[in-house]
Amino acid sequence: MYSFFLTLNGVSKNLRLLYQKHRVKKFSSTFIYNTPKTRGWTGFYANFRSYFRIVVKSFSGFRGIKKLSYFPAFHRAEFLYRKKWNTDIFDKMPEYEKNLSSYFVIKSVKNGALSSKKDIVKLFSNQFVLLLIYAVFLILLPIFSVGSQELNEIKGSRNQKPEKLKGSINTNLNEFGISLTDSGNVLYFYSKRENSIYTDLYKSTRVGDKWQQGEEIENLNSNYDDQSPFILNQEKGIIFSSNRDGSIEFQLSNGKIGVSRDLYFSKKIDSSWIKPIALPRTVNTEEIEENPFLFGNRLYFTRYPFGQVSEADIFVSVYRNKTWEKATSLPDPINTVYSEIAATISRDGKTIYFSSNRPGGFGGYDLYKSTLLANGDFSEPINLGPDINTAGDEAFYLEAADGSTFYFCRRSGHDYDVYSIVSNPFQELEKGKSISLDSIHFALGSYEILEDSFPILENLNSYLRENPGIKIRIIGHTDLNGDYQDNIILSHNRANAVKDYLVRKGIDSGRIVTDGKGSSEPIVPRKDPKTDYKNRRTEFQIVSP
Repeated sequence: MYSFFLTLNGVSKNLRLLYQKHRVKKFSSTFIYNTPKTRGWTGFYANFRSYFRIVVKSFSGFRGIKKLSYFPAFHRAEFLYRKKWNTDIFDKMPEYEKNLSSYFVIKSVKNGALSSKKDIVKLFSNQFVLLLIYAVFLILLPIFSVGSQELNEIKGSRNQKPEKLKGSINTNLNEFGISLTDSGNVLYFYSKRENSIYTDLYKSTRVGDKWQQGEEIENLNSNYDDQSPFILNQEKGIIFSSNRDGSIEFQLSNGKIGVSRDLYFSKKIDSSWIKPIALPRTVNTEEIEENPFLFGNRLYFTRYPFGQVSEADIFVSVYRNKTWEKATSLPDPINTVYSEIAATISRDGKTIYFSSNRPGGFGGYDLYKSTLLANGDFSEPINLGPDINTAGDEAFYLEAADGSTFYFCRRSGHDYDVYSIVSNPFQELEKGKSISLDSIHFALGSYEILEDSFPILENLNSYLRENPGIKIRIIGHTDLNGDYQDNIILSHNRANAVKDYLVRKGIDSGRIVTDGKGSSEPIVPRKDPKTDYKNRRTEFQIVSP
């Protein structure tokens, strides 16, 4: 039987669900759910449904009525429950401020039998009537409800549907733990192939719009599990997880020796990877460390006790004064009592993506995002919605350099595959504002559009069809290499090539004007093979209405 609580003094427009871990010696973790002061009927109902899903999923395997606590004096309630214990000890209610005006508590029921302790401590009759009214309201409102944006679903109209990567990268085995190069043309991942005992590191190269079969990474794989690669510095460095010789050993409860998976670093010298070295003990521990992601001087990774991925949390270590500082766990609301894995950071550093099996999702592990706030805290995580999350598992959400293409891993059956999804940035266009994309690729020194550019061009085509009164300007840019006048001509030709593509798709040529700036307006004002791609871009601007 499932227990829940309702805040009766007002109704919620923004029912926020916050939960935190509370360790109690000898006992299981206690989960605490809070609700702030409430406003608005529809918002309350939409979010209560989400809350009730959490409660229902949380109580799977539990027996007996748990506690129903109501504290109207503070416009909030907190509900505690416990896992089955072998004792008759009750959870202790949290201490509240003095002068509690009223509360309503139903004590726990053990194995379906009522406790001998008092069941009802205090009950105000008018509040009980309100409870009954709310119950009737919750039953009837689905007839009239049309849903709420507070359910945190991504608008499907702004994205294409995720698709498996084309080519031969995906197999009937796992392709998992992906990392993307800055160029967007090479994917690193790990897999355990047929007739192999261990997982190994692989990479796949994109040719046109097809990803080639994964190739083992020479000099890095060992006779142990090598996993979770993170590629950096234009494929000159790599961080990955492994339990190879040199990893931290520890004694298991059965007396045997366990070997943790630690994080290792290697760099490429003369096209060959040198022997990997383990990161220091400020990062590596007797627990499992995996899923590294480096952003600036901050290394994010997953850590959990040996064999207990259900307790996984996301940690971060900062590189300062030529050393890695002691890793710390990310705070609530990122980490919870559930499992959080595989954190990645957006290109602008403002958003963290991660995977979690917390209740309220669409399946097992779902993808979430959270924004880093000005005060250093994280916003309440948002589920990426049913376009991306399924009844299976999703993890490793990567943003390509173009800002419009995202890659992730999905398990819909037994094995993980790599998917991509293209967002539609043109929905954000406003008159006078530009969107700059380096994801439209041309053959070297040419204005021939490469096939991997077609998805974003199809998004632009769809946008123009949906907005027939809009006219746009297409502006071509080149990098700083080559002759200035030649670059002006090349940028004009590339802008016209994009226009010709759209006209062939049925867009009136009179709605499109073109311009070419050559290398006169670089984003990065220098020649550098690492950043030239940022200058080779195509801009789109609304000129009317």
